[in-house]
Amino acid sequence: MALNQTGVTIVGRLASTPDHRMTTNDIDVTHFRLASNERRFDRQTERWVNGDQLFVDVTCWRRLAFNVKSCLAKGDPVVVTGRLYTYEYEVEGKRRSNIRMEASAVGPDLGWITVAVRRRQQRAEVAAAADAAEQQPEIVDELANAVDQAAEVVDELTRQLLDEPSRPADELAGQLLDEPSQPAYELTELLDEPPRPADERGLRRAEREEALMATV
Repeated sequence: MALNQTGVTIVGRLASTPDHRMTTNDIDVTHFRLASNERRFDRQTERWVNGDQLFVDVTCWRRLAFNVKSCLAKGDPVVVTGRLYTYEYEVEGKRRSNIRMEASAVGPDLGWITVAVRRRQQRAEVAAAADAAEQQPEIVDELANAVDQAAEVVDELTRQLLDEPSRPADELAGQLLDEPSQPAYELTELLDEPPRPADERGLRRAEREEALMATV
C-alpha cells in the first residue's frame, strides 16, 4: 500500500452501464460512472429533498471487473470502496481533470435491493475435486476390468450349465466365484429341473443365457 492514499467508501447508484474490456495483456477491466445523491430532511417543507451530488468514474480490475460486469446494471444501488484520485488530461491544448476511483470492493446496497449470494468453493473443495478428476481414469479402468471378469464368469457358468444341467446351482456358482456359501437363487428353478434330452436342452439355451445375464 502506498503512502497518503485517499481511501474512501461511496454509497450511490450506477449512473452508466458497466463497460467491460480486455487489456492487451488479457486483463479484465470494467469502467462505470457512480452517482451519489445526498438526501436531507427539510424541516420547513417537512419533506426529504436532494442535496449535493457527486459523480465519480470508477475503474475495476481483474476478477472484480468481471463480476461487476456480470452482476450489476445501470441504476443498481451499490457501496464502493477504493482509492480516490484526480485524473488529468488534455483536450485541444487545455488541461482538464476529473475525479476517479480505483475500486477495491463493490457490493450491492442491501438497504434497497436483495441478492442471491453464490459463494466460491473453498480451496480444500477445489483440491478434492482436482484429485477426483485425476483419479477418474483409474476408476474407469477398474470398472472395465471388473466388467471383463464378470463376462468371463458368465461365459464359464453358461458353458458348464449347458453341459451339466442337473448340477446344483449354488455349488456351481460358488466354485466359479470362490464363495461356496453364496446362493444363486435366480438359477435354482432352472437348474434343479430333471435332465432333458439333448434337443430340449438346445431349445433352452437362449433362455438359460438370458437368465444368467439377469443375475449379474
